[in-house]
Amino acid sequence: MIGRAAAQWTALRELREGESPTFSRLAAAADLNSATIRERAVRDSWAKQSPRRSGAGAPAPVEIELPDEDVSLEELRKRLAASMPRQLARLAALAERGRIGKTDIEAMNAWERLLQRTEALVAEQRQEQQKRSDDELAGMLQLIDDRIVELAEEHAKRLVQARDRTGMD
Repeated sequence: MIGRAAAQWTALRELREGESPTFSRLAAAADLNSATIRERAVRDSWAKQSPRRSGAGAPAPVEIELPDEDVSLEELRKRLAASMPRQLARLAALAERGRIGKTDIEAMNAWERLLQRTEALVAEQRQEQQKRSDDELAGMLQLIDDRIVELAEEHAKRLVQARDRTGMD
């Protein structure tokens, strides 16, 4: 197993030689948790850096750690909506410096479409939950209605029996 200091030096060398600054590589170099670095990068809207090596080709895929538990669609929508102002601020800062590109604008448009789609999906999910809730309520009311009819029939039988007994006496 590689020691902590050796892992840091390896990560630093890789970064210096033009490797992608992935969260895991940055974490190894800084001796921090990659999730901590990722959260800080998102919070502070760090710009992504493309590989610096000539002939490097497509950028290395970004490593993403997914949470162990399932995240609700509503929670994802909230997180997307909350990050939108930061992304717009980053885009505005790029525009102010004259460094905004077509890719940045397309990415922001895609972000907006994604947010709209998640809002539509959340609305559909709410409608489905409401329908399920309404169906469950209708089922419960039907059971109550059936029980009321049963009790009424039993009570009617007792009244008839009581009347017949009093009529016989």
